[in-house]
Amino acid sequence: EALNVFFAQSAYSNCVYILGMHRDMVAASMEIAYEKLAKTIDDHPHLADQRPFGRRFLEKISQFIVRIPEPGESNINSFVTSLTTTDILENDESSNKRIGKIAPINLLKEAEEIKEKVKEIKNKAKEEVKEIKGETEALENRLKEKINLAGFSDNEFQESYNQYEDRKERLEKAKQVDEHDKTARQVFESVRFALKNNPRQYKRFFNVLRFENFLEQSAGVEKENSAEEQLLFVAKKVVLELEYPDIASWARRDSEGMNILKEYTKEITNKSNNLIVSDNSQLIDNFSRTFGIPIHICEKIYSDQSLIELLLIEKIAK
Repeated sequence: EALNVFFAQSAYSNCVYILGMHRDMVAASMEIAYEKLAKTIDDHPHLADQRPFGRRFLEKISQFIVRIPEPGESNINSFVTSLTTTDILENDESSNKRIGKIAPINLLKEAEEIKEKVKEIKNKAKEEVKEIKGETEALENRLKEKINLAGFSDNEFQESYNQYEDRKERLEKAKQVDEHDKTARQVFESVRFALKNNPRQYKRFFNVLRFENFLEQSAGVEKENSAEEQLLFVAKKVVLELEYPDIASWARRDSEGMNILKEYTKEITNKSNNLIVSDNSQLIDNFSRTFGIPIHICEKIYSDQSLIELLLIEKIAK
């Protein structure tokens, strides 16, 4: 009710509201608070797409949902180290200290500014060549001094700077992924069959796709796939998050979760001429143990043709 008061006021129309919650706990509370309505929806044959009531209720008041991942062992160790190490970076001249061979962001950004200034100066008229040469040499010497003070060789710093520029370019491209982007539209058409036929759900798909793709690019991990294949991979994860949240939650626990689901899906399609079989509990139980996938997820994939097709997509629709 308090949020509705803000939503209704035009003065707050440009605000973004962030709600931090345990989604399953809040969804369960909603089902208890509206127990009669939830039971009516559960019993109604034409309201299957509104189940479970609690989760669908939350979706109606949120544009998209971001799961905060559980910290892994390396994250916890890094956090402990940050609490017990006092000489990593200080707020004075000692901030030039480095860890390993990774240049600090302030040095990278200053290098970027200086390099841009050098380019600007070098483009001046020929009659100013001598003056330009002096200015550029001074700037370049200034940059070299800072690089040397930070403990980098020219090659080491140039490698860091190249990585910085590549990452910046990837992030700029990731920001352009929306319903107006050609590749994003092709990816959407490739996975649309697995989404609820609802304009609001389509809009939510593009919002989450842009956000998740930005996170993937921010990680800076080199991918063997092409940009199109990588965006399709992200789109499949987004569809799972929107339509099959329990499967998406399991897949996030392991960096190979999506690949494991894909391999399992390939296996079940090879084992049966008909993808959907009325009773094959022993086969599913064996698959569950083989692939380490919870049996209820194995059963859901085995019995859902759209989900099977989604997990097996490898190329975007042209």
